Amino acid sequence: MESKNRREFLFRLLQMGMTALAARFVVSCVAENQEDLSRFTVDVLQPDASSALCQNAPATLKWKTVGGVAGLVDIEFSPDGGTTWTSLFTNISSQAGELSWAPATEGKGVIRFVSPLSKNVLGASQPFSVQKSGITLLSPKAGDVWYSGDPVEIKWEAHCSGPLQLEYTKDNGAKWVSIASGIPETQTSYTWTPPLDQSFRMGVRLTGGGASPLSAQVVGAFPLFPR
Repeated sequence: MESKNRREFLFRLLQMGMTALAARFVVSCVAENQEDLSRFTVDVLQPDASSALCQNAPATLKWKTVGGVAGLVDIEFSPDGGTTWTSLFTNISSQAGELSWAPATEGKGVIRFVSPLSKNVLGASQPFSVQKSGITLLSPKAGDVWYSGDPVEIKWEAHCSGPLQLEYTKDNGAKWVSIASGIPETQTSYTWTPPLDQSFRMGVRLTGGGASPLSAQVVGAFPLFPR
C-alpha cells in the first residue's frame, strides 16, 4: 500500500473512532517502512570455506553490512549444507559485526542472516566443516607384544582434542606415568621406548586438553617382556 493511501486509510479509521485497530495499523506501517529503509545485505567474513570448526567448541562469527540503513537481523545455522535451519540469535543489530557461538552439530555448516520482518535472506556464508570431537587409539591394540628397550610407535586419530598428553601404566591403570605432554592435536603418532621392565598389565592412555577433555586408552591388553 502506497504511503499516501496508508495515511488516508488511517485518517478514515480515526474518524470512525477505531483507535485500537488504527494503532495496530500504525505499527504495521512503521514496520513495513523500516523494512523498506533497511535494504542492506550481509557479507559473512568468518567462518569461511576454509574453516574447520569443532563441535561444541567456542567459535567466532564475523560479518559486515553493505548498503541500506542499519537494522535488526536473525542469525540461523544449518548443519547439513542448507537443508535444515536452526535459530542462533534473534533481533541482533546488523552493525554488531561479531558474536561468539559454538556449533552443536557436526557436518557441513552454513550461517545465514535473515530479516526478522520479511524473512528474506540478507546473506549467507560459504559451507564450512564442523568436526566431531574425539580421540581413537590405533596402536597399541589387544594382542600386541612389546619388548623392553625396543622402540614402539603409538598411533592415534584426534579431532578437536587440543594438546595431547600420552601416558603408560604397568599395573592395569592403578598408576599412570607420563610419556609426553603438549603433543599437537595434528600429530598422529609418537615413538617411545618402553622401560627395562616386565609386565603383563601394560596400558597406554591419550588425553586431550581441550575445552571438553577427551580420552582414549587401552589397558591390560598386551604384555611387556624383557629383552
